[in-house]
Amino acid sequence: MVLYLFCSDGVARLCDMLFYVSPVTVCAFLVLSRVLKMCVWHRTACVIPIAPQVVSLADHYVLELPAPVALITIIVTVILVALLLVAAYKVFVK
Repeated sequence: MVLYLFCSDGVARLCDMLFYVSPVTVCAFLVLSRVLKMCVWHRTACVIPIAPQVVSLADHYVLELPAPVALITIIVTVILVALLLVAAYKVFVK
């Protein structure tokens, strides 16, 4: 998502295809997480790839979002990933 601020539309679409996870895959991970009785942190980590997709779909189909919204989304996603890494460390390493 950081590239969205600086690159062309073609490069942004390429990044979409390379780095985004399908919502179907995320749903499958959530179902498997529940079946395998994984912790809440695992389920939350499975949902992280959906955040950029929701913003991208809203930007494309609902209304055009200004650049600061993309920056806020990047910051929130990075904070969420960092918190989940700390939680995973506390749960699985300690």
